[in-house]
Amino acid sequence: MTITSRIALGFAILRGFQLAALTVPWLLQKVRRVEATESERSLVLMAGSRSILLGVAIVVLGFMNRREALGWVLIGDGLLQLFDALHAVALRKRTLAVLPAALCVLDGLAGIIFLG
Repeated sequence: MTITSRIALGFAILRGFQLAALTVPWLLQKVRRVEATESERSLVLMAGSRSILLGVAIVVLGFMNRREALGWVLIGDGLLQLFDALHAVALRKRTLAVLPAALCVLDGLAGIIFLG
């Protein structure tokens, strides 16, 4: 395994862990709010569970040495980050677009490394 593959694998596992672990506190905070409506709780649970599932999938694919599948999942996550960045720009909140744009580039590069 080349050094770039090792760096990409480290990034992928860190990204997956970040998605899975950091979504849980956000999810609990949103669901426990007293003024949250049932539809808001449902939407938060839907988005949160999918983020956790994506994070777990990235970590599992990384540890199982499934490089091609991991590459496609990372490219998919990069596209989701691109959507978040463009959405922030459309709302004229350019500073909020910086992190998703950076994650888009990093996810894309790691995905290309695994597919290449």
